[in-house]
Amino acid sequence: MPELIFQNRVSPKKIPDNIVSRKRLLDKMLANKQKSVIIVESPAGYGKTTLVQDFLLTSDIQYCWYYATEDVNNFYTFISYIIHSIRKLQENFGGNIFEVIESLRQSMSLPNNLNTIITTVLGVFINEFLQCFKNDVYLVIDDLHKLEEDEWLNLTFKNLIADLPENLHIIITTRTSPKFDTAVLSAKRNLLYIGSKELYFDNKEIILLLEKVYSINYREEDISAFGKKINGWITGIHLVLQSYGKDFYKATFGKNELPENIFYFFANDIFNDLDDDVKTFLINTALLENFNPETCNNILNISNSQKIISYLLRKNIFIESTESFPEDTSSKNTCYNYHGLFKQFLVTKLKKTLTGDEVCGLSKKIYTYYKNHDDLESSIKFALLCKEYECAIEIIIKLFPSLFDELRFNTLWNWLSEIPEKCISNNYLLKFYKGKLLKSLKGDINNSCICFRECLMLNEFINNEDLLTDCIVQLTDVYRLLGNADEALFYLNDAIEKIHKPENKVILYYWQASINYRLGPIKYDEVVDIINKCLSLLEENGIKGNNAEIFNLLGNIYLDKGELVKAFFYYELVIKNEKNIYKKFQALNLIQLLSSAGEYVKAKAYLDEAYEISQKYPSAFFERNFLRIKAMFCLECGDYEECINSYWKLIDIEIKNNTPQFIFWYYLLMGEVSTFLNKYEIAAQFYELAAKYIIQNDEYELLEYELRKTILLNKSQTDPEFEKLLLKTLKYYESHNMLNSKVQLELYLADYYFKNGSLDAALVYLTSSLSVSSNKKYVSFLEQNYLNFRYLFDLAFSYGIEKNLINNCKLQLFEKINYQWLSEDCKLRLKNELECLYDIKLFTFGSIELFVRGVPITEERWIRKKSKLILVYLLLNPEKKFTKDKMMDMFFSDLSAESAENIFHQAITNIRNCVKPVYKEFNSGMTSVDKPKSKKDKKTGASTFPEINFVIYEDKILRLNEDYYYKVDAIDFNKLYNKVKSSESSIDIKEDSATKAIRLYNGDFLAGQYEQWCEEMREEYLNKYIVLCETLINIYLKKKKDFELTVYAEKLLKVDKLNEDAYFNLIQAYVNIGNINLARSKYSNMMKVFCEELGEKPSCSVLDKIKKILL
Repeated sequence: MPELIFQNRVSPKKIPDNIVSRKRLLDKMLANKQKSVIIVESPAGYGKTTLVQDFLLTSDIQYCWYYATEDVNNFYTFISYIIHSIRKLQENFGGNIFEVIESLRQSMSLPNNLNTIITTVLGVFINEFLQCFKNDVYLVIDDLHKLEEDEWLNLTFKNLIADLPENLHIIITTRTSPKFDTAVLSAKRNLLYIGSKELYFDNKEIILLLEKVYSINYREEDISAFGKKINGWITGIHLVLQSYGKDFYKATFGKNELPENIFYFFANDIFNDLDDDVKTFLINTALLENFNPETCNNILNISNSQKIISYLLRKNIFIESTESFPEDTSSKNTCYNYHGLFKQFLVTKLKKTLTGDEVCGLSKKIYTYYKNHDDLESSIKFALLCKEYECAIEIIIKLFPSLFDELRFNTLWNWLSEIPEKCISNNYLLKFYKGKLLKSLKGDINNSCICFRECLMLNEFINNEDLLTDCIVQLTDVYRLLGNADEALFYLNDAIEKIHKPENKVILYYWQASINYRLGPIKYDEVVDIINKCLSLLEENGIKGNNAEIFNLLGNIYLDKGELVKAFFYYELVIKNEKNIYKKFQALNLIQLLSSAGEYVKAKAYLDEAYEISQKYPSAFFERNFLRIKAMFCLECGDYEECINSYWKLIDIEIKNNTPQFIFWYYLLMGEVSTFLNKYEIAAQFYELAAKYIIQNDEYELLEYELRKTILLNKSQTDPEFEKLLLKTLKYYESHNMLNSKVQLELYLADYYFKNGSLDAALVYLTSSLSVSSNKKYVSFLEQNYLNFRYLFDLAFSYGIEKNLINNCKLQLFEKINYQWLSEDCKLRLKNELECLYDIKLFTFGSIELFVRGVPITEERWIRKKSKLILVYLLLNPEKKFTKDKMMDMFFSDLSAESAENIFHQAITNIRNCVKPVYKEFNSGMTSVDKPKSKKDKKTGASTFPEINFVIYEDKILRLNEDYYYKVDAIDFNKLYNKVKSSESSIDIKEDSATKAIRLYNGDFLAGQYEQWCEEMREEYLNKYIVLCETLINIYLKKKKDFELTVYAEKLLKVDKLNEDAYFNLIQAYVNIGNINLARSKYSNMMKVFCEELGEKPSCSVLDKIKKILL
């Protein structure tokens, strides 16, 4: 709800026509106008405001003005006035700020989240200011001392000054030194301070005042004596001149009298010299603020108010005018106020002149006037002053809900403080409202609890469902803050039985669900049932409202339970339909959900949106939550390095803000991430740090800690208690429907039983884990564990368990290297891990190199060279099938049929032995065929670990097993070559593809192999390499990239020594670069090569072209 803004507070007062312009101070301010903050401090009456007005008007700069008043007692109201002040310069300013304020009001309690809210709003304020203003703007905060020195004010200026834009300057006038720290500004010489002594009127300025304003003759010696007496106090000077006139030098007063006392003395003289009608007017308007002639005429039942006000202005009798333009009209309003000291004098005079009954009568007239003119807030002040408590209470009750929503707690509390306690006790609403203020303003939870409980005993609450609901919600929130869920649920459950209005039942159901959710997984099913009742009521009764909290709560529950599809549905509802940025931001658990399902690109898009929000609305809330969700995203997508960095930042924030409740989970997850990185010692250190933050008696945290620590121990040894802990944890997950956690634990159980020889048990848990993961789209945890549990995935694959899931998991791992958002450390690690993902990898250019899951096949393992070549040939043709006869003709045509067949079978056996996967996790170096080959042991019928065959020979057909992944540089080379030759490829794609292909060509294809097919393919690849080099040379000729051209011309000449065009382009490029010596050297080399190879010179046409460019 928007704040009520009094326009006269954001409109500068009209500067009097006859003022003394103080050149020495104006020059000083002008010389320091680029400083960030200017503070003008002195007691009342030294001309602070007039000086600032004069400076701004004579400097021709952009400025806006805010008059501080005592009723502005919270951050929201203060910043709203500042925004409206700046809007006088740019009417569209503040849109983003008000948006975030509205979201904060709905989402956070101001007293409990003061720093977060101030940081957030000021961050948005600064960003929007920089977008709206490019030139210097001066913001004047006049009479800062009127704002109550409170934590919110000091935090506001601390944060604002810390990040103040260079083009925003703050001018402060105040009677007292501000309590916010200005040391940084002073150290940077970015603060101008003007104090009382500088504000004293010197003799020259007193002379100007006498001449310009009062037209009084004077003697030099009188000026000097008078200046010393009055100490340069401008208001005192005016008082003396108005009271004594040309005899001003005769005025006497004690040395130790304060200016206020002097003011009262001389003000009384001035007052006594006024006409009676003016005196009466001054006394009867002493209580008014922001009055105008019409107001005075109505209240005082007179008709000459304008004449009296004009007279006071003309005589400089301490009255000030302010002009404003209301937002809903184009007309100008002028209102008046008395100078602060003069107003105090008049109030004192009022109390001495009028009886108590007369003051009450006057107050009642003013109250009636304001009430009739719908100025209800002003009317309350005067109703309380004349002790019309019932009238005041009636209006307070009417205004309380809206002012409470605006967080104007202090205003409401001040009103209630003026009402006798008996009146409050006898009014059920005031009693309830007092409880709300005790809770929200004073933080007095215990006394607010007493108020709410007493209210629930009153018939007015029992018989009014709306009141009863509001009171129950307040009491529930109190018990939530006190950590007493049982009491909260007691009152909620009781109220739900008594409430019949659907909209109220919905509110109570939500709170009932929210309190139960805090009790942990054991209550999740009950929470879902409650929310379903809530949603049914909304639908059945056509209630349209903001359901973000309900849907977000459902999303959290289903995410915790592992029901990702359901969780996604509810989070997306919040994000698509919710306007409140805080509630929308809280639904960004959707990022974790999408990441868990392997939808990393979608998750990253939402993460980018969250980042933009966190930058647009900078605050501790957004920073903490963004880092939290970023850390989870990095964990799920495999950027473990950045994940740990994010958790370190989170821990620093939590320690700084004394909010340690999540640090346990941060350290625990950092330990888990370290195990994924195979950094087991570091993981153990993180778990030890996590142990320090376990919440006492929290069964879930203790169980998770014990589980992670024991899993880590079993990386290197077998703990006999491990099985018990795994089964105990599994039971806990099952009883609390924590499906996602359950399937992850089942993978560890499968691993445990597999390592201990219980293959059937391992298969049971492995099947359950993978089947549920496939059904529920739990992808990321499989990717996290794929390499460490490769043998389990091989086991599942061989038994036909979720083969598509495992294949997709591997494809996703291959794809990750292409994600641009990954950290550089992560990309480097993934590049190495990628080598292990391929089941077999073959390098053919240069010497032959073969790797099985990243492990090289050493040369001594090949019984015959032909075995190696057969595997190479199969890998070069992965999708083809070859008959035994075909292979024997190709590789053993020089042998007899019997010998050839015998050696062929030996070669197949040799190949299979060489490509057996070796599992590093087993100290014995167990391979996939160390177990019996059949899937059922012939004697026991028990399941056994099957043999993994990358090469299949069945029915006299030899082929590669298409279920596995093979990487061959020659095949990649051909794919890139085809892109280069494609008419559909752009020149940039051709350039990129050719560059990558040439990078693969590290030497002759199958160098040292002289089989006919090897030599034919070697020649084919060499010709393709030449074509690629020529293509790049032509591309760089067009792009005029001489340096790049030299690189590929040199490469081309290494394999095609007599290529005249290559020589010419190379020499031309070196000339263009400016290296004429190297160009001549290449020319000499060309001549030498042609002579040695052909015994002749290059063609005359090429030589002529080269000689021209070398001249």
